[in-house]
Amino acid sequence: MGFLNAAVEQEALGGRANRMLDRLAGYPRAALAAQKRLSETWQNAGGLRESMRASVREFTRVLEEEETRDKVRTYRERAQDSS
Repeated sequence: MGFLNAAVEQEALGGRANRMLDRLAGYPRAALAAQKRLSETWQNAGGLRESMRASVREFTRVLEEEETRDKVRTYRERAQDSS
């Protein structure tokens, strides 16, 4: 998983890296691991159909994780509170 997605001045690098880490820390670990596996699958798989099948299998597993369900529940609660 690459992290190069912005060019910043050297003096801003530490702050930018910390913001990225804070953002990533908020995602479920299972989702980050699944995304990394899928990135590799899409690069190396034998075609679009197999890549799409792998994506469905992977995200089915992620959505079954308790950590993911907790994050979705929290998101829904915040969305309801703000409306």
